[in-house]
Amino acid sequence: MERTVPSQILSRNDTSANWSSVNPILKKGELGIEIATDNSTYIKVGDGVTHWNDLDYIKAILTDDVTGKLTLLGTENGLLYTLALN
Repeated sequence: MERTVPSQILSRNDTSANWSSVNPILKKGELGIEIATDNSTYIKVGDGVTHWNDLDYIKAILTDDVTGKLTLLGTENGLLYTLALN
């Protein structure tokens, strides 16, 4: 029997200035969300060894299908990431 468990996932997020000054290493696959001063949002994906300032931003688009579910599609280092947001 399939069961749905309500949950919430919170990724690390901070301002551009804080990310740059702390310059952490994100764990492999960990998302880091940067909130710029104009409230635009940028995402990086950790590899477990590279500091924040040296990671590339993922190039992403947000799509909305007919069911109203949002999907984030992005690429980084030749890999395709998809994240369904309900």
